[in-house]
Amino acid sequence: MQRVTFKAIEGIFRNAVVPQLGNYRLQDLSPKNTQDFMNSLQLKYSNYHIKNTIIQLKRCLKRAVIWKYLKENPAVDLEIPRIGVEKPVLLTKDQLFNLLEAADIREKAIIALGGLAGLRISEILGLQ
Repeated sequence: MQRVTFKAIEGIFRNAVVPQLGNYRLQDLSPKNTQDFMNSLQLKYSNYHIKNTIIQLKRCLKRAVIWKYLKENPAVDLEIPRIGVEKPVLLTKDQLFNLLEAADIREKAIIALGGLAGLRISEILGLQ
């Protein structure tokens, strides 16, 4: 199971959960509210983000049941979307060099790091 840091969990709740479910009292949350919430996430976020959001929401509501704030967890039956693995697009040597020729200097650096050094986009964007 993937570990999610506290800051990531806080961001999930601040940006996704609170804006949509924050107006409900805890006792007023229902399976329908939580399902509608999940459906709205599918319009904005990736399956990966939705999966993490649902996992954290379920954990919080499970804790509310344990602490007797809720009788039952309204998110217990939410299904976590399956995350399909996308196969990377592989360019031929000619395609890569054509792309490099057409790019401006900043784009060339990104394309070269990805295409020639084999870095993933997250690794390239993380460079300083």
